Amino acid sequence: MENKPVLGRRIVVFVVVGVFLVLGVLSYVYLIREQVEEYTLDIKGFDSYVDIVDNVIARVNLTSFKEVNKWKSTFRFSPIVDEEHKIVLCTIPKASCTAWRVLLRRLRGLEDWETMNGRIVHQYGGKTSGLTYLSDYSEEEAERIMNDPTYFKGSIVRNPITRILSAWKDKFEPGRVDRWGDISWPNFAMDTDGTCNNNEHWAPQSCFCGMRRWKYDMIVHMEDGMPDLLEEMVKRGHLDKEFAYSGWGKSGDEAFLDVNRVGHKTDTSSTFTEYYGFHVQPGVFSHVLQAMAEDIVRFDYKDDIKEMEPSVQED
Repeated sequence: MENKPVLGRRIVVFVVVGVFLVLGVLSYVYLIREQVEEYTLDIKGFDSYVDIVDNVIARVNLTSFKEVNKWKSTFRFSPIVDEEHKIVLCTIPKASCTAWRVLLRRLRGLEDWETMNGRIVHQYGGKTSGLTYLSDYSEEEAERIMNDPTYFKGSIVRNPITRILSAWKDKFEPGRVDRWGDISWPNFAMDTDGTCNNNEHWAPQSCFCGMRRWKYDMIVHMEDGMPDLLEEMVKRGHLDKEFAYSGWGKSGDEAFLDVNRVGHKTDTSSTFTEYYGFHVQPGVFSHVLQAMAEDIVRFDYKDDIKEMEPSVQED
């Protein structure tokens, strides 16, 4: 039987180790939240949402956001690499990622490139898409690729205000057969904390693909910039013109972006007031605005956010 002094020492050791582990976790949580809280503010006293947007954005310093290497820890936050065509493309969930992954699968020559099976296209449940992600490379190899000027590095991003709404509607809206859980829109929106520890469907887009670390050649808005991205890839010789502008659709004579493969476009004209207006819950819009401030600044959505203001007044 173990004597009491030895048992007592072991208990003390376990307690001390446990305390250090708890302190470590709390310190980490504090650090990742500090980047969000440093630019939050009390919205009382402002005359309009234009003033709120201006003040939130003015407090954002992009250099203060540290690289978290999510691109390395999981392919879900990593860009796709096509070495043959010298393309690095960051496809972010809820920003037309399915369409562009299908394009890259066809470019790769995969026989089932037309499949819209999400388990294949997005590599869920042990399925493989046949695509190569930057996370498949070593740190040194990734650094070489991302700094190689012969590679075209592009990305598609989305207005963060509509993206988070789209995520809730797609995953949690009542009535969906495959909904992930039971959480109301106001609660979901208010739980958004703007850190990279969220699910990839509503984590800030700045958390993806080493955005805080590497410079991309072209980052376009999903709402109106995708034709420019496609044209630039053709212009630089990374995509064949015939490949980009024909061979798509049931008849095989449509252009890539003419085919209905670019879903997730929330009807902002009819849904903003319903989901972001005062009658839903005071503060929803301003909370999401502050949580997604880095994205708004990094991807130049400030003017777009200001244009939403008339339909989401909370005063």
